[in-house]
Amino acid sequence: MAIVWCPLGSRTIDSVLALAEGSWARDGIDETWRAAGWLQPGRPGPAKLVFDEMTYVLDAGERPATIGMEFDPDRITSIALSFATFHDATDPADPDVADLVDSVYSAHWQADPGADRRRFDALWRIGYRELEARLDAPEAAGYHDEQWQYGVWRVDDTLITVYQGEDFESYSTMDSASVGLLRFPRTEKVPDGKWLYELMCGV
Repeated sequence: MAIVWCPLGSRTIDSVLALAEGSWARDGIDETWRAAGWLQPGRPGPAKLVFDEMTYVLDAGERPATIGMEFDPDRITSIALSFATFHDATDPADPDVADLVDSVYSAHWQADPGADRRRFDALWRIGYRELEARLDAPEAAGYHDEQWQYGVWRVDDTLITVYQGEDFESYSTMDSASVGLLRFPRTEKVPDGKWLYELMCGV
């Protein structure tokens, strides 16, 4: 068993709110990235990386941001920021444990090669409470799988969700905890459970 994590903190939540309130269109996403604090001088912004170079994992300061898309026309539909990855290996000598511990994204990340699922759940709850402290009670919360939890808030036409699920970077052999943003009409009922997770994953 092992876990790597980088707490959300107020700075990340500030960035998430800038993403929720900003444009994700080709002609607006760079300014939104700047408002989030991630646009670096002299480097290509997300407009070029996403829409021209088809790069869907971007640098978001201390953590990666995974971009969800629809095509023809090209449109960003979701943005997810990981804050913990957990491997439920029973063999401490499993090479995936060492790979996970060695894979930390930046110096802001921490690793615990002996952490169990209770620790993973505790880190998710910390992220949930940080969002709850800023945005008040979620509009929906619960489990979308036997072990995976979520909470979801609405900010105008964007849903902000803190959720557990598959870690697609490891081909679903590990679990992740992320804060995600999803464009969703403010006039429609907030999705929950499996429906919400499928929307976040682009299913």
